[in-house]
Amino acid sequence: MIALVDDLPEWTEFDRWLEAERILGATYGRVVMETQDATDDIEQQVRNLEPLMTWAQALSSNLRHLRSNGHDSAALRALAANDSALIRQLHEKYGWEQPPTSNPRIRPLGE
Repeated sequence: MIALVDDLPEWTEFDRWLEAERILGATYGRVVMETQDATDDIEQQVRNLEPLMTWAQALSSNLRHLRSNGHDSAALRALAANDSALIRQLHEKYGWEQPPTSNPRIRPLGE
């Protein structure tokens, strides 16, 4: 994702959308880890993975669409807003704290 953002600096909103996608993917991964059970059969394991696999497919499809059709900052803003809403909903559904908006351990060089 970093390479994509670095190669397309004129694509406004692209980095914001990809960061929202990263958080959404991590959230779906957490859902999978926390909903699985050692007694789940293969069919249940596949059902548990479905939201994460669907997210990955949608991300890939959206990246290919943007590559083919070019930059669309309004679409990127809408995708990021949708991701944020899904992240919020999933955290509320499972009773988790909302993910942090920044990491205090990471700061720009020179600070």
